[in-house]
Amino acid sequence: MTAPPPALVRFLRRAATLHRREAVRGAGLDIFSAVGMIVVMAGTYAAVTMRGDLARSVGVAATCGLLVFFVSRSLERHQRRASTPLRVARTLVGPLRDAGHRALARDLVAATEVLAAVRADAVQGSRALGATFVQQVQARLGSNAESLARLIIPQRPRRSRALALLVTAALLVAAGSPIWRTGYARALHGLDQSPLPEPSVVWRDLKFQLVYPPHTQRAEKTLKNPTGPLKIPAGTRVELSFTPRAPFEHAWAEWVPRRARDPEADDDIRSTALSRDPSGAWTGAWTVRSDGRWRVFLGHAPTPQRRRGARSAWMKMSVDADDSPEVELSARVRGGDETTDVGRVEIPFIARDDFGLSTVELVYETGEGDVFRLPIKGLRAGRKRWRKRYTWDLSMIPIDRRGDVVWWIEARDNDPGLGDGGALDPPGKAGRSALQQLKIRDEEAEHLANLRSLQELRAACVDRLADRLASTAFQPGKEVPPEAQLESVRAMLDATELLLAQMTTLVELLALDTRVRARDVETLAEIQQRLAARFRPQQATMNALPSPLASAAPAGVRRAMSRLRRQHAPTITTFEDEVIRIDDLVDAEVLRRFERLLARLEISQRRLAELLATLAAGDESVLPEIELLRARIRRDTAALNEARALLKREIGGEFMNTEALAGMLRRMEALTIDQKIAEGDYQGALQQAQETLESLRQSGDSTRRQLGDGESADSQLSEEEKARVRLLRALSRLHDEQSRLEQQTRLLDARWRARAQDTASRKLAETLRAKRRSAERRLEKINDARLSRPGRVGYEDAEIALESLDAGLRGDDGGPLLPLLDQARALERAARVAMDGAGEDEPEHEALRRVARVASDMAAAIRKELPSPEDKLPSEDVQAISEASESQLGLRERTSSVLDTPDAQALPSEGADALRDAIRGMQRAREDLERPLLDDGADTMEKSKDDLQRAMDSLRNRQPPPPQSSSSSDASTEGSRRAGLRKAVLDAMRTREDDRDDHPVSRFYEELLR
Repeated sequence: MTAPPPALVRFLRRAATLHRREAVRGAGLDIFSAVGMIVVMAGTYAAVTMRGDLARSVGVAATCGLLVFFVSRSLERHQRRASTPLRVARTLVGPLRDAGHRALARDLVAATEVLAAVRADAVQGSRALGATFVQQVQARLGSNAESLARLIIPQRPRRSRALALLVTAALLVAAGSPIWRTGYARALHGLDQSPLPEPSVVWRDLKFQLVYPPHTQRAEKTLKNPTGPLKIPAGTRVELSFTPRAPFEHAWAEWVPRRARDPEADDDIRSTALSRDPSGAWTGAWTVRSDGRWRVFLGHAPTPQRRRGARSAWMKMSVDADDSPEVELSARVRGGDETTDVGRVEIPFIARDDFGLSTVELVYETGEGDVFRLPIKGLRAGRKRWRKRYTWDLSMIPIDRRGDVVWWIEARDNDPGLGDGGALDPPGKAGRSALQQLKIRDEEAEHLANLRSLQELRAACVDRLADRLASTAFQPGKEVPPEAQLESVRAMLDATELLLAQMTTLVELLALDTRVRARDVETLAEIQQRLAARFRPQQATMNALPSPLASAAPAGVRRAMSRLRRQHAPTITTFEDEVIRIDDLVDAEVLRRFERLLARLEISQRRLAELLATLAAGDESVLPEIELLRARIRRDTAALNEARALLKREIGGEFMNTEALAGMLRRMEALTIDQKIAEGDYQGALQQAQETLESLRQSGDSTRRQLGDGESADSQLSEEEKARVRLLRALSRLHDEQSRLEQQTRLLDARWRARAQDTASRKLAETLRAKRRSAERRLEKINDARLSRPGRVGYEDAEIALESLDAGLRGDDGGPLLPLLDQARALERAARVAMDGAGEDEPEHEALRRVARVASDMAAAIRKELPSPEDKLPSEDVQAISEASESQLGLRERTSSVLDTPDAQALPSEGADALRDAIRGMQRAREDLERPLLDDGADTMEKSKDDLQRAMDSLRNRQPPPPQSSSSSDASTEGSRRAGLRKAVLDAMRTREDDRDDHPVSRFYEELLR
């Protein structure tokens, strides 16, 4: 076990430890005083000079220096005074002597040396004497060793403590000063917030090249030495170029967004390094996406030091706001707040945008909250103002969605969202017109309900006839009391009164049904009057009897029954005649409804083929319209299936092959066309649509042929009605062939336009600019207040066409020829429309005529430079153009021959005028194909096709002539039909007598139909 150290060693170690603690404490106090003084001085300096960077750097350097000084001084003192036991003993000599321990102070150093020699076994002399001396010194230390060891702690000077107190007070005072706190924070972060030197002009020949984003359709612009603020669209690329006034090694373009609070904060400044070209000019570029300020900085360091270089003044650069489009309904829409038919609504509107429109749609919302969108075609991309008269086909609205419909026109601009915030509702921003309400009633559904009511009326008439045929109340000699017979007759009369009321209501409904002929309504009203004439005497006889009948005199009862028996037989005959007439009305309405639905489906299928031809030519913008049209065709197919079943049930299979029609409708309901469109097989979808159209046309021809030739056993059509049906069949065939010819021409025109991408020559461009200025001067002199409403519309369209021409001719060279041609033709059409709205004696009429002539000259000049289809199209397409011209000639001759037939007398005057317009249009179309002008030819063909449709509509809408007087053969036929009806009703009563009460309605007529 190791012996404990002597007491003298412990005393010296304790004294060394106390000295070391005091040295550390003293150094800490000195460091606190020095650092506190530096903090106060640095904060004060930064507050006064705003050079926080300099105050921090000097303060950190001074603090580090003082820290090293005080620490090294304390280490040196401790090393010199208390690093060894002997140095500790020598250091204690003075304090022990001052404390009155002179003997101990004299002997402590000697005892320490002797102890060290004894322990090192290096004693010279008596070892026992040395140990005795050390023990004596230790004995004198005794219990006072701790207090004597503390004598080694030096006394701190009062000035050192005073200085620490003074520094503490200075820190407290400075911390209460806002100015000092600001300076301290500036020094803590090293911010140099001293005033910058005044900016100066650092460049010569400053040049801005502004490259606008594509959606603005603006040409690049060069600005030299701009002085004011710039206002440019978001996304504009700014290309900067300047020559410095003084040489510098580095340059930057600095951009600060407007939202920045401190324009000099490094976090907000966006620097773009500039490069120097061989000529010594500095160049660079950046893209502006928000409002802000910019400047140029030049320096000698590779990083920006804004207070050590030359800089320009801040210059503002703001973003030109891209507003949402505006849509205005230019006229009150007919039926906007009224109940309207399932037909077409004309919607005139004007859409505007500051940079350009991208899409315009008709949006409508049904009562269930479903939103449907219909694209409006014809908008040229980037157009800033578009006036359009859109025709809304209300039959596109699903049947179960008709009723209250809210609609509006919605336009989107071409803003791609190039600002910092991007686009809120991409693509583009939406603007819409005021909300409009439309109440739609489905006339087809109303007509079908009226037809069913007519069938129920027929069944009720048959029931009333059956009641009279089966009744025994009118047979004399029966063992039935007269009172019971009268009660039975009263029940029959009450049922007849209810039947007449039902007939009156139905007459009122049919009078409001636009799909029912006026002659049929009159016929039903006459039937009601004849039945009422038979009913009123019998009702008067019954009313003359007292009630109850038991109180009547027996003689009066017998006389009443005798009178009712005499009226009974004529009533049966009248009922038989009227049932036959009502049956004829039902059959006629069923036939007409079937013919109408078939014609409507044929028109829809023809339109589908036209849209698929456009789609096959590469225009995919028609896809939404195709989808809506396919939905309409599916609804019409379902309605035609229902009409076919009703036709078969009413007339039977002798009228037409309904099973073949059913097979064709099942093929139409298949989704093969939708599948082909989804797979991208547009040609296959077009071929299938054309095959379906041909099948429909054949079915329509068969129906019209049977109606016209009287193949139906029950057909009672007059010769004029047969002529009308034959005309419908012939015009429908001409319409189909004209439509196919138009589709073929548009396909050829699309192929030619894809290859004819030539641009106008410089000479042609100058000629067009001069003519455009001439037309503009003439338009400016026109007072549009003197024009009619259509004339003002044409005038505004002419201004729009002039703007489009100006945009196409802005470049140094002329633009593409085809767009220029389209714009010139649009100007000519608009000028002629406006000219028609001006009085012939007004100066506006002559001015507009000259504008139209200038536009015609422009179109003719453009056509001279356009390549012909023979130069661009392959030989097979050129041959197809020649064949189309010959086909158009043959079609014109066939149309002319229709007017020369006796059947043409059935055409109303408006239909004959439409047919003559179609013939003239076919002649112009042939001339256009011979020049060749494919687009003009296709447009003229479309106009001729519309004229043919007008002629067919005039035939369908014409009221048929009154029925011809019945001949003897007709009378015999009527008699045989009456006898057949009576026999069938009696047979039905005999076969179903047991369950008669279980089938109160139409039980007899069901047997009749068999």
